[in-house]
Amino acid sequence: MPNIIDYLTWRGDVPFSCAPFNDVDNLILSQFSYIQLEKAGAPCDGMTIRDIASLLEAQPDAFGFIDARNSQEMLKTMASGDRFGGIPVRGYSSETDEERELQFAGMSFLLPDGTVYVAFRGTDNTLVGWKEDFNMAFSCPVPAQTEALRYLKAVCDSANCSVRVGGHSKGGNLAVYAAACLPEVLQDRLLQVFSNDGPGMSEEVIASPGYQRVSDRIISILPEFSIIGMLMCEHRNNKVVESRASGLMQHSAFTWQVRRAGFVELPGLTRKSLKIDDILDSWLFDMPEDERMQLVEALFAALKQAEVTSMQELLAKRIKTAVSVLSAVRHFDQDTRKLVWEKLTRLAGTAIKGAKEERG
Repeated sequence: MPNIIDYLTWRGDVPFSCAPFNDVDNLILSQFSYIQLEKAGAPCDGMTIRDIASLLEAQPDAFGFIDARNSQEMLKTMASGDRFGGIPVRGYSSETDEERELQFAGMSFLLPDGTVYVAFRGTDNTLVGWKEDFNMAFSCPVPAQTEALRYLKAVCDSANCSVRVGGHSKGGNLAVYAAACLPEVLQDRLLQVFSNDGPGMSEEVIASPGYQRVSDRIISILPEFSIIGMLMCEHRNNKVVESRASGLMQHSAFTWQVRRAGFVELPGLTRKSLKIDDILDSWLFDMPEDERMQLVEALFAALKQAEVTSMQELLAKRIKTAVSVLSAVRHFDQDTRKLVWEKLTRLAGTAIKGAKEERG
């Protein structure tokens, strides 16, 4: 079943002058933003994708932990064709700050059609990156959203052209937030805003005049079984695409199915995806904001006490980590311990009830 790498094989030599920028091109550039350009060993600003690929051939650690092999193959195929190979990459910015609970990366692509595509990276392998994601449940803006707005504003101020902006996962959320908060005069320069299975926005952002001005340009692309992209308030312009994976693995951009000029689109999300979204909404957003914050802080404090520093560690030592986290929770003060058990027990109960209703 064809994915974005197959698309690059088919259309890698088709210039944008013959086949204009489309949704799949957006996903490819969003996925490129996960590549850690600082591993190249030389400044990449202004270099083409082809030249960057040659620098990263012997740097497998530049492709992260999740989907690393697919990302390497994608970059190789992008570099070998004319559609993407000659595109310059500019303004690479990457910062992780544990104290500020910030994980952010952004970059810009000068496209042959004279426009700029700004891509924001999704969540990486670091625990601080995942903590910032969870902070979105009770805080807006989180530091990465503030950085995304600063970055997009700087690009719009300096580039005398139309701009597209997008990202995958958290990167999609950052793209929408930054677009919604831009000054109105700069919003007029935005062509499209892509959220590729990115979490939605808070009610306050959705209701803001800035969001309403760009809402018709927001394109939210979701796999048929979407969990991440259905969190919080969703966007109205959803496209649902077919995925070759099952369950949460559909979040990977490399599982989304493509045709020669776009995705394989479906009429809607699966019934199971909608049910899980209802369960999570009824559990998380019925909880007062201060309790959400306490729960997130407690769970990540337990992971820190268990000396987990990355998602790779957590997944590699799941049983050991679970035991360590449970041990850490038992040593919390009574009120915190009670909150954690109460909320997690309620989530389990809601999920069981939902499963029974589904079977019924």
